[in-house]
Amino acid sequence: THCIQISVSDLIEMSLITLVSMAASSAVGVQPAFPYSWDKISTYAFPGHINRYFTDVELQHFSQFSLLLYWGIDIQPDPTRGPGWWLPQQEDNSIRQAAAIKAINPNILLFPYITGFMAQTWFEAQWQFDQPGHEAWWLADPATGAPIDCNNTKANVCYGYSQGAPGKLYDWRLPEVRDYFVNQVIAPYVDNANISGLFLDDTTDVATRCMVPPHGQTPCTGSWTFTAEEQLDFTNATMVHLDAALSSMQEHGKTAIVSTEVTATSTPLNSSTFDKMLMQHGAMHYNEFFEGSQSDIVSALGTTTAGGAFMVHASGSDDFAQREYPLAAFLIVAGEFSYWGMGNGWSIGSFPWYPEFDRPLGKPLGPATETSPGAYFRQFEALNVSVNTNTKEASILWHGLGPIPGPPTTPPVPPPPPFGKYTATAETIVFQNPPSYSLIKQLECGSGHSADVYSACVNASAAACDTTPGCTAFSVLSPSYDGHVYAELSPKPAADGQFNKYWTTYQKSTPTPGSWHNTSQPKEISAEE
Repeated sequence: THCIQISVSDLIEMSLITLVSMAASSAVGVQPAFPYSWDKISTYAFPGHINRYFTDVELQHFSQFSLLLYWGIDIQPDPTRGPGWWLPQQEDNSIRQAAAIKAINPNILLFPYITGFMAQTWFEAQWQFDQPGHEAWWLADPATGAPIDCNNTKANVCYGYSQGAPGKLYDWRLPEVRDYFVNQVIAPYVDNANISGLFLDDTTDVATRCMVPPHGQTPCTGSWTFTAEEQLDFTNATMVHLDAALSSMQEHGKTAIVSTEVTATSTPLNSSTFDKMLMQHGAMHYNEFFEGSQSDIVSALGTTTAGGAFMVHASGSDDFAQREYPLAAFLIVAGEFSYWGMGNGWSIGSFPWYPEFDRPLGKPLGPATETSPGAYFRQFEALNVSVNTNTKEASILWHGLGPIPGPPTTPPVPPPPPFGKYTATAETIVFQNPPSYSLIKQLECGSGHSADVYSACVNASAAACDTTPGCTAFSVLSPSYDGHVYAELSPKPAADGQFNKYWTTYQKSTPTPGSWHNTSQPKEISAEE
């Protein structure tokens, strides 16, 4: 393993490409620190904000996958600090959960989740970082010295970015902050035999969002002012931090799965430069929204042909005819250490076990061939696959096996009737994690996947809205999310970068005057009112 030692001040004189090229000259196309099999499709699941430990049934279900990412194990509120604060025990909880999963499937790969840009205070080491005495380590407004605070209990620049736990942002320009991340934040996982690595989420978002001159980019904007030079300085420091963290994980036989929103054309950091950093450390790139478009395929082929490891997530369906196209596109681009995830959302019930996961795959007989512009064909030992990105048609044909059975035929479900003066209008998402939306909820209507619970919540919300001056609409969270139904007495806008649909908005047929949902201090409505 080769770790670059270079001062941040020197980096201002260097380009990111130069930095990564120096590192990549020492190690290119390094493989992750675990074996890979082509016997079947390599699958993963990613249940988030579980808020408890897995049940025995859930343990059996998730232990089937090749790889499991997970987060939010048995989150408990901290009653001494008020709403939005949680007991800092995620390291111990995640490691305890790993032992239970490994007892069922010793070969499964386990990756707990942490954010890559902020000190979430439900982790012990990150809670310590957030305490007084570390103020100099927090990213702050250069003009005022005020920290950029991701406290999700109040209106702030990072609302929705906090992933449900408040915390300060790391200032990667400081060597002691980078050392703290390696020696305190990731060390408990790196030192545990059951943990295969870590999922580092949103690793570059501060550099590529919060520090976009002059006042940041949605959803991370504020009254601060950063210059282009300061953004470049912080971006370079972020890369030095990642080099140190990923090097430490390599030295301990661990692998990182890394999420970033950089693109081929983003500045000052682009995906080509970032992917070089990942490949030199055997880290895996995470594609959160894979649709099998031509650009998806071209980008993924660039990663896998260069020896890069990656994993993708696509929306699921009960009908194989709907699953076939994105899966076929994945098989066209798959290389060693490519993992397939399919499901809707990130909850405990979001990742079913589909029939094709039990079928053979076998090694590829060669790379995919582009038979015509946008059309691809590839052979595996156990199947042939073709994709046409122009017509969105695909075919997966297993040798000696029939087609994947379709979903059972069920009678159509009639649309729900309007609730009083309200009609369902649209589905949007606000914040996809329970601690975030539970802080802004107005009605908590119970738990369970029952339609009766959902209907009762809608009726209660409609009644509350009718008696709330200025209320013109309300939103109800689908019971498919973690088995809980929540409601908010205001229409919910789509959060930046999110494409899941959980909230159904109900609008009055004849809206009443007023703008209740725009007030800075919304009235708290309890289930009894």
